[in-house]
Amino acid sequence: MVIATVMAAAPHSSLLPGVLVEFPGSEKPNEVDIYGIWHGRVVCGEVKTKATEFTPEQVRKDVAVAQRLGSDVYLMAATDAIHRELRDLAAKECDDTGLSLEVLSRSELILTRAAAAQTE
Repeated sequence: MVIATVMAAAPHSSLLPGVLVEFPGSEKPNEVDIYGIWHGRVVCGEVKTKATEFTPEQVRKDVAVAQRLGSDVYLMAATDAIHRELRDLAAKECDDTGLSLEVLSRSELILTRAAAAQTE
């Protein structure tokens, strides 16, 4: 659903779901839910079925991984509403690392599904 939403906004994008990346010196691989090119920029993101699964530690780690991968954008997505506190934390972490933040939650995902259903 998230990739469909992203692709609807920029059909010439190229995205990979569920990528494992290893960094030199890391003990274990990092999992990235979405990675690729979107609007001509490198995007790296995390997707949760419930926004409550995002924790401050998770957001900090995700932004750090996105930065290490040379991303331009950190994408945070969930199928329900992402609370303001987590959006603000993600925005601060992205500002501190020079990344742009994109947030997709229930309202954006539902609009995309409704638009897709109308074209079928």
